[in-house]
Amino acid sequence: MIRMAVLLMAENKPDQDNLRGVIINTASVAAFEGQVGQVAYAASKGAVASMTLPIARDLAREGIRVMAIAPGESTCDLIPRQPPIGRFPVL
Repeated sequence: MIRMAVLLMAENKPDQDNLRGVIINTASVAAFEGQVGQVAYAASKGAVASMTLPIARDLAREGIRVMAIAPGESTCDLIPRQPPIGRFPVL
């Protein structure tokens, strides 16, 4: 997917910072803090995080930035309404 996006981004006219685009890879906090039972998920997200820097270095000469975000659990108004772990809500 990145390869196809790069073909189009390379055709962009550079902006005032001489950049042609930005690619944002979505990893996960699991790449760094893997949980029990999530070996495959943590490994796949670790791969996303690991490949980002070499891709960024490869595409820098094209004026394309590459970065990764690693979202994790966050709190919001819905969290307190969730049943405790191990309990199922009564419907």
